[in-house]
Amino acid sequence: MKATLIIFRRRTVVRSQRWGWRLVAANGRIVATSGEGYTTKESAHAMGLSVVTGSYQRAKVVMPS
Repeated sequence: MKATLIIFRRRTVVRSQRWGWRLVAANGRIVATSGEGYTTKESAHAMGLSVVTGSYQRAKVVMPS
């Protein structure tokens, strides 16, 4: 089984933050979430895919000393 990207409708009173995403590993554990809400399902899907496809692979890594 592969990891699964789940797009879902958030339960929030703020109308502008209705959609979110979570990435679930093959073992069923959530490994990433959208920390914020998106106005459209398409926006949430696009951001979730950018994480899954590695768009952030060159991100700066900051580690404490």
